[in-house]
Amino acid sequence: MRQSLDNQQSTGMTLSFQVGKDSTKTAENETAIQPGQPVQIELNEGAFGNTAKTETAPAPGGGNVLLLTPEEQKKVVVSSPKAKAEETPAAQGAEQDNKPAFVAEEDTYQFGRVKQGSVVEYDIVFKNTGSVPLTLTDVKTSCGCTAPEWPKEAIAPGETSKISVKFNTAGKMGNQSKSITVFTNEAEPTNRHYFRIVGEVFNDTPPAEGGN
Repeated sequence: MRQSLDNQQSTGMTLSFQVGKDSTKTAENETAIQPGQPVQIELNEGAFGNTAKTETAPAPGGGNVLLLTPEEQKKVVVSSPKAKAEETPAAQGAEQDNKPAFVAEEDTYQFGRVKQGSVVEYDIVFKNTGSVPLTLTDVKTSCGCTAPEWPKEAIAPGETSKISVKFNTAGKMGNQSKSITVFTNEAEPTNRHYFRIVGEVFNDTPPAEGGN
């Protein structure tokens, strides 16, 4: 039993079908297709005209099988969805590899115990382990007493650079913890990197007696 399929709006469509049990390949591109193998066809523009009919027949597992004449086979592009699926992870992997990557040696610096008024200096050393240039878009600190300096030029793949941070302990006392957030041109959410400076500030100057 056969029924007709109207292709008046088929230009640019992708149709799924199964090759009949007597067919093993297409005529034009010689793509081997096993009986019953699901494939996809992409109809070229104007392949069957505006009023052409394409016949279908019942498929063994339900649905219909699209039947193409040798001339019609020359007008379509045949590909296997399974093959596309197998290629997709590799293509996605290649795309994922094509990005910058910020990798730092450490994320916490302990400066120990310092006297009040001292300036603690710390370098955040990092490397671009990605395959495209890395750019630092911003560096923010949790306190105005912590001043960062960072490279404004792009860091090439494989290159190492640093962010210099200075923590002024003037007016500080006791345990201290200051945060630094580095923003890069990486894709979110991996474009933010967090660092901390921790330690203790003391003052051994005895208070003045009698207000003098």
